[in-house]
Amino acid sequence: MARRTLTKPMAVQRIRPLAFILATCVAVAAVAQDDIRPQATPDTPLHAIEAPALISPEIALPDIEEMSAYSCFAGTADNVITDPKHTLDPFIDKFIHLLSTGSGVLRIAHVGDSHVRGHFFPGVVKEKLEALLGSDAVEHAYRVFDYNTPGISRETGKDGVVYQVYGINGATAQTFTDSRHITAIGGLSPDLLIVSLGTNESMGRTYSAVQHKNQLDQLIRMLADRCPGVPLLLTTPPGNYRRSRGRYEVNRNVQRAVQTIINYATDKGYAYWDLYHIAGGESRACTNWQSAGLMQRDHIHFTKQGYILMGNLLYNAIIKLIKDYARY
Repeated sequence: MARRTLTKPMAVQRIRPLAFILATCVAVAAVAQDDIRPQATPDTPLHAIEAPALISPEIALPDIEEMSAYSCFAGTADNVITDPKHTLDPFIDKFIHLLSTGSGVLRIAHVGDSHVRGHFFPGVVKEKLEALLGSDAVEHAYRVFDYNTPGISRETGKDGVVYQVYGINGATAQTFTDSRHITAIGGLSPDLLIVSLGTNESMGRTYSAVQHKNQLDQLIRMLADRCPGVPLLLTTPPGNYRRSRGRYEVNRNVQRAVQTIINYATDKGYAYWDLYHIAGGESRACTNWQSAGLMQRDHIHFTKQGYILMGNLLYNAIIKLIKDYARY
């Protein structure tokens, strides 16, 4: 990654609220007893701060229990977001502005299938980002995540992050091409769109990469028309099994669906987070989740702890992206 500065050097306008500082200090202290670095002065651009004091490396680490589960995975790849064209820069700018000043609203809309609809996976990302950036921007009527939890929260008009979850059980890219869904998603006014699909595209006995690509392209085009200029992050499915002759076998169509998503993102210049290969790829993704006891009996969905691990991985990948951006 080439060294660079922020597109618009951002000054720290005011000290963050006391509650945020305390929360950050507690989180850091739980991992390492490092001294707290001095705050930047009002005239110091963020990128000029040595190892940015406002984005401490410690906040990217998952809990010990979750790290332990992931450390058992074999054949893993680096947990990073791939964005060679820096399409997520506008989102990162707003993220850093909110982090450094405590003012403004950052909106994220996470769209997907039952992995998203269950809320545990995106719920972890939501709660961690709220702890980092502020949770006052939305009403919190539900603290327990499950399939009955509404994914859309009402905004309060206050500063903070707004992480909305729009999931549909059994959804494919084609499911979301219904204009009602596009309108609803656009109405959330996101600063970042996360699209997590591909599992259901891979579930049939046969798989058509051409059909998958065309349906994904139709969805992305509709979202781009409704949300012009909004950065997009595509994610790949985690993997699943198919039942055949009374036994479960790794669903090889997932690998094909994953490659279609990656090829599409690369061709169109979109950012992507490749959970499939991060968790072990074609040879180990499914068996890693299963061996760790993180898949449900249907061998398609995951346990609460499995989804929590996914959420921690995505959160960590986002934080790594922010730190890399601010550092160069």
